Amino acid sequence: MASVKESLKVKGRVGIVLKDKDGQIKETRQIDNLVVAAGLAHIARRLEGTSTELMTHMGIGDNSNGTQPTPQSGDTQLTNQLESRKEVTKSVDGTTVTYNATFGENESEGAITEAGIFSQATDGVMLCRVGFPVVNKGLADSMTVSWEVSLVSSS
Repeated sequence: MASVKESLKVKGRVGIVLKDKDGQIKETRQIDNLVVAAGLAHIARRLEGTSTELMTHMGIGDNSNGTQPTPQSGDTQLTNQLESRKEVTKSVDGTTVTYNATFGENESEGAITEAGIFSQATDGVMLCRVGFPVVNKGLADSMTVSWEVSLVSSS
């Protein structure tokens, strides 16, 4: 009998849409992200049933020096989170969970270079982190971040 080797990968993809005060799209981005070690451990605890925490918030940051951060597996926070995390809306389609948050006018403006998904409004477990070239969010702009996290089986 042939042996079957199967592995499970967690894959993330982030979409960013920046709009001006009139709702006109100024910029769009699609970026792959890193599911950090704490996020992978959280998924395992959820599968086992020992964790009841859900991923509920998203934060964005400016990395304080305006450069694109390089996410690392051991990351647990953003380098320089701007203002408060936003509560996300969530949906599930098959093996993909999508998290959405909009940072509106007068919220978190600046040279945005990073984002993360978290289990709480402050502190909590980080699931994913992404770094990207600067997105300049003005005071009157809104920025919507859509984050897909997929469980992918490969043999």
